[in-house]
Amino acid sequence: MRISREARTKIIALAVGAAFMAAGFVYYLSLRSARENSKAAPDDKGSYTAVSADYEAIEAHTAVSYPIDINKATLSDLTSVKGIGKVTADDLLAYRERVGKITDMAQLLEIDGIGEETAGVLEKYFYVSDKDFSKLTTTAKASSVKKTSKASEAGTKKTTTTTTATAEKTTATTRQVSFPIDINKVTTDELMMINGIGQVTAENIIAYRERTGKITDMQQLLEIGGIGDATYQLLCEYLYVAEGDYSPITTTTESKTQTTVSSLAAASSSKTTTTAAGTTTAAGTTACKETSVSSSETTSARVQRMVNINTADAGELSDALLIDNEIAQLIVDFRERIGKYQNIIELLNIEVLDKRFTDELYNSIKDYICV
Repeated sequence: MRISREARTKIIALAVGAAFMAAGFVYYLSLRSARENSKAAPDDKGSYTAVSADYEAIEAHTAVSYPIDINKATLSDLTSVKGIGKVTADDLLAYRERVGKITDMAQLLEIDGIGEETAGVLEKYFYVSDKDFSKLTTTAKASSVKKTSKASEAGTKKTTTTTTATAEKTTATTRQVSFPIDINKVTTDELMMINGIGQVTAENIIAYRERTGKITDMQQLLEIGGIGDATYQLLCEYLYVAEGDYSPITTTTESKTQTTVSSLAAASSSKTTTTAAGTTTAAGTTACKETSVSSSETTSARVQRMVNINTADAGELSDALLIDNEIAQLIVDFRERIGKYQNIIELLNIEVLDKRFTDELYNSIKDYICV
């Protein structure tokens, strides 16, 4: 049976069309397969391997490096944190816009829907920059206190100004206080005017003074929980023990005596008398420096001291912060993984990797670390 030329032409056209359709279908399947494979492939962010489900969740959403300045955080930054929903994020941004600027992370508790647990989560991922920070102090009337303190250029006399604005009044009152002040007469409010001294520390000092009856040596402050060398030296610049109250601390360890005398230099004096305990001025105060009289084998208790977490090794961190070597090694390992600490708050991320690094541990060392 012969096929006409016209029929052959139609058959060839149909075959070519079918071939094109088959090729197109194969091409579609290959593109679909490639797309699915690319979705399955993990992104390489150059980060280290997560050792917990929580940290994998952090890596999954983070296109930025936490912690982030709370005053620069976007809706996406906030909702990317596990446990923070859009409603909470919107409320936080609305609050920030209403107050102008968040100056203390404790302000987050003023936002409806944010309790201590949520605030604790946010504090691990966000912070208030040093230039914006102003410690929040609340009273029974929900007043907020902004404190600034500065030393005058005239020697050791320092003047602190505090401005208080209550929610019930729009008027502000300004109070001038001249330092140094007798440690046995200073009030909680005056202590809080010192830049770096918060309400808890101030109340602990007053409670200790009431418990002991009188502070006779500035070095007694080191017996108060939360006051280390750095805070002690700061307080020595603003406070002193009056000459009539002064009595040096003497400690004995296995019949070996070490006497350490510490107090504050007078604001102004033209007459000084040198004693074995230090330099006493006519104003009734002694120079803020330590002198010790001891036997050849005097022993003393170890105390925390400042250390740079970007340069110190595990041994130095353990010795300076009085922490276990394993915890010190966690700090070093985390530093090597992220390259360098930009802010001490970044230490809180270690808790996600290892539960041994707790918030309580961070609070016990934060006053003695720097970057």
